Amino acid sequence: MKVFASTVNTLSGGVIYVRIFHTNNHSPEELLSGAINGTEVMAFGCSLCTIADFLFLPELSIFSAAYLFEDVEHIDKAMDSGIMAELLDRAAANSGVRVLDNWYSGSHHLFLNETISGIEDPSQLAGLRLCSNCYQGSFDACKALGASPVYMGQSTLKDAMSCGSIQGAEMLLECV
Repeated sequence: MKVFASTVNTLSGGVIYVRIFHTNNHSPEELLSGAINGTEVMAFGCSLCTIADFLFLPELSIFSAAYLFEDVEHIDKAMDSGIMAELLDRAAANSGVRVLDNWYSGSHHLFLNETISGIEDPSQLAGLRLCSNCYQGSFDACKALGASPVYMGQSTLKDAMSCGSIQGAEMLLECV
């Protein structure tokens, strides 16, 4: 990000100044609000789900659904589709903010502690308490799988699984 900021500042002759906020200084909602209101030029780290909620485009949030896509090629095909282009054009028309890119964050995974084994069917997850990250898609995925989702910070996940207060986690591999 520092290279990006320096390059933009240099190429614009100082007309455009890029401010970099460190992780968690601003929530995705604050960044998106700033971009819409003109106090920020660009927002980074806003998921399609956040954009959908913030711009009142619920149909856009389907692209954030867990387990919707078969593989990377499938998600690429969906992201490059006319439907996605139309939704992003509507988002731009409604807000004045253009989505420049959407990054694939990885596939969802189900992690279970050592006492749970042999899960072969979602019905076997009924009644299990699963950690869900603070993302509605993960929470909904836990419920759809029949488990009871529990929001908790990543720093407490290992201890919570070790002591059995939760039996597993549903999340992106990069979140573990």
